[in-house]
Amino acid sequence: MSDLLILIIPTAIVSFAVFLTLIIKARIRVRTLYIDNILIILVATALVVLLGRIFRINGIFYIILISFVVTLICIAALTIFRFYRNPQRYHKANANDILSPADGFVTYITRIESGDIPVSTKGGKEFRINELMKVSDVSTPCWLIGITMTLFDVHYIRSPIRGEVILNHYTKGRFLSLKNPNSELENERNTVVIKNDLHQVGVIEIASSRVRGIKNYIRKGQRVEMGERIGMITFGSQADVILPLQTQLYLKIGQWVYGGKTVI
Repeated sequence: MSDLLILIIPTAIVSFAVFLTLIIKARIRVRTLYIDNILIILVATALVVLLGRIFRINGIFYIILISFVVTLICIAALTIFRFYRNPQRYHKANANDILSPADGFVTYITRIESGDIPVSTKGGKEFRINELMKVSDVSTPCWLIGITMTLFDVHYIRSPIRGEVILNHYTKGRFLSLKNPNSELENERNTVVIKNDLHQVGVIEIASSRVRGIKNYIRKGQRVEMGERIGMITFGSQADVILPLQTQLYLKIGQWVYGGKTVI
């Protein structure tokens, strides 16, 4: 029993420390402490036992060192898996509903007045979405909803409605930090507007600073289905949604949503 505790304690300390840091800094869900964290502790401990038997490792120092390294490797592998997973999503929405385009939590719900240019907010900096002025219907009041995607969220972006892509505008970006005052003009993003007989919805994909990682799967004039994958953002991202003002909202700030599944 004492030998087992020697193996479990180092992995548990490292795993708890990393997950607490991710919860505070990267804002992943608290429930990861009770699910992913426990899984990492069990898997890492089993791997340390296996490696100890294979290589005949003795000594508390070496066991603690191996536990530390193995735990970090397991957490990194889990993060990559969670980040790049591409699950099949099903929804029960009808034609009148609008789905969330991304996984994450709602950071703001802002009313945009008639004629104003929508301004997305990420990392305390503002992104003026000037390209939306190419779409005439944006001149009417609307809602701007920000969804922050954490490292553990699915990063595929899905169409909120069924309809035709009437705007698909890519802003290249220059890898500037969001601390730079010009970053709102130069960080990478992709803006999509989809329209049907009932709704016109905008989706703004904003990449993280120093990362050019937006993949676009659609083109202007293409028809897309509700919940269809339309893009992907890599390494810490944000997806904003623009909805007509008359839309009845079913979400609130701080709520977690799922792309292609949650009716917003």
